[in-house]
Amino acid sequence: MTDNREYLYLSGNDEYYKMNKQFHNRDGVLHSEIDTTKDMGDTEFSNYLKNKVSGFLNQSFENIVILVGAGGSVVTNSNGIDTRFGKTVAMLAQEVNDSLKTGRYEFKKDKNQVNVFALDEMAQEIGYSNDIYSDNKPNEIDKDKFNLENFYQD
Repeated sequence: MTDNREYLYLSGNDEYYKMNKQFHNRDGVLHSEIDTTKDMGDTEFSNYLKNKVSGFLNQSFENIVILVGAGGSVVTNSNGIDTRFGKTVAMLAQEVNDSLKTGRYEFKKDKNQVNVFALDEMAQEIGYSNDIYSDNKPNEIDKDKFNLENFYQD
């Protein structure tokens, strides 16, 4: 029998994965906290992970960068979003696309260049989407077709 684990989170201390439509951790199948005779469903698992993350974030840290969800660092002014103080996920996706679209990436520090896949090529290769661009602007990411936060899933 093939082990078909879909890892959702893996670290030295914790391991969460989905296998055969069931959520697991290192101890085994996760059961519903509402009805312990049933397996944990998608929504309950999502809330379970949110609580785990909240427990982690609700601590004192020094010199740690934490990326918050969409809009968490965005500041607006009379002209719209002030990009000096944050970017939306759609703006980040566009920056990723712009950096990778040529198939080459140059590291700013040492000017070393490496071959990379363009964002649309990666989206096609993993089966996320065959079309991530706006219909009116061919090199602009369409936020309704592509969500960077969901890109790693599926």
